[in-house]
Amino acid sequence: VLINSLEPDHLDYFGTKDRYHAAYQKFIEKIPADGHLILFARDQQHLDLTKVRGEVHIMEDPDTSRKLYQLRIPGKHNQRNAYAAEQVASVLGVFPEAIKCGLENFNGTWRRFEYKGSVNGAKVYDDYGHHPTEIKATIQGARELYPDQNLVVVFQPHQYSRTAFFLDEFATAFKGASDVWITPIYKVRDSQADVQKVSSEDLVTRINQQQNAELISMEEAAKRINSNSGPSDVYLVMGAGNINGIFSKLFLNL
Repeated sequence: VLINSLEPDHLDYFGTKDRYHAAYQKFIEKIPADGHLILFARDQQHLDLTKVRGEVHIMEDPDTSRKLYQLRIPGKHNQRNAYAAEQVASVLGVFPEAIKCGLENFNGTWRRFEYKGSVNGAKVYDDYGHHPTEIKATIQGARELYPDQNLVVVFQPHQYSRTAFFLDEFATAFKGASDVWITPIYKVRDSQADVQKVSSEDLVTRINQQQNAELISMEEAAKRINSNSGPSDVYLVMGAGNINGIFSKLFLNL
């Protein structure tokens, strides 16, 4: 078992951070005696590791200010992910040379900074990120590849409850983007009380205190990308709802 992060999420279900961590505690206590638990040192404070029957491996958070690996995918978070993958492979007895080869030839995965194509010379990417930390990490990675381009993030908030809970974090999560386009919140598992707590307009207002943001429909976003983009533009489409439906409306001029 690899625990890559214990940062709370899905609090519409768990309710509190303590209950979220308790779910992980219950899970790790199911690891058999011949099993292994691998986690970062920063997360051990949330768990009682004395109750784990298997072997526990604590990873110190790597220095991602420098590149640990020559990866094909950008971002400090992917350097950290690669380090964690290396630890898992080592526990499984994979040879170091094979680990290095595997990491350096990995091309990424579906909906994680996935390159979708070009519109009028503009690069368009798709990403599943819907948590503030994910958004920050992906934008940082995009800026590694495109430090000087006009980077537009098209973000669909996922759940009213998550948007309300992380509103402060979302307000500062888009640092590094040139512009932020916010679509209506994607409703799933939300109660009427959740819906009344927050709106996409609230999120736009908060982001505008830091940088340029506006409320936009998916259809209008696609129209702008198709008609107003150029080689100096990079579009990062983000969200866990149906925002990737935008791609059926793009590339119409190809």
